[in-house]
Amino acid sequence: DVVVTLDAITSGDAVLGTATEATVTILDDDQPAAAITVEAESIADVTVYRLQNNANASGGSMLTLGGGAANEVGTATFTFTGATGNYSVVLGSFDENDGAPAASLEVSVNGISIGTVVLDQDPGGSGAGMATKVERLLTEAALSTGDTITVTGFESGQEQARFDFIRFEPVGAITPTVTLSST
Repeated sequence: DVVVTLDAITSGDAVLGTATEATVTILDDDQPAAAITVEAESIADVTVYRLQNNANASGGSMLTLGGGAANEVGTATFTFTGATGNYSVVLGSFDENDGAPAASLEVSVNGISIGTVVLDQDPGGSGAGMATKVERLLTEAALSTGDTITVTGFESGQEQARFDFIRFEPVGAITPTVTLSST
């Protein structure tokens, strides 16, 4: 609550009534922002990557560089539609143990790299299965509504830089919108 005290009129014909003090209540009705998940298969602007159905992928499909030339590079680009703020960026993929050197996934915002995930673990499988499904925290980034996000996959040998999803988790305090009203 904020107490406002009126003590004098400096100009004009306003009349100060009997009440010279009012209490204004500021309600913080903003809810914390929810995480935003973008499934790879929902991204329309894709180059080189191919859609692959897979029951282990979070949306039932993923993007893969498998089935093409060796050591391909693919991109998936979309517009960030979340609220402006700071977000932890989490990348979902499959980390197979069949690439040497390892495949990788790089995330860029407006053409500037914010981080790379190297798929260099040995989880115990050579295909896209439950044993190789991983989520990796990439970084924390300041994002604005309308930013262009690009996920670039770099295939290495048989490791196909499979891309399942990207999730943006809000970080930090929410700045409330304040509306004043008098009673």
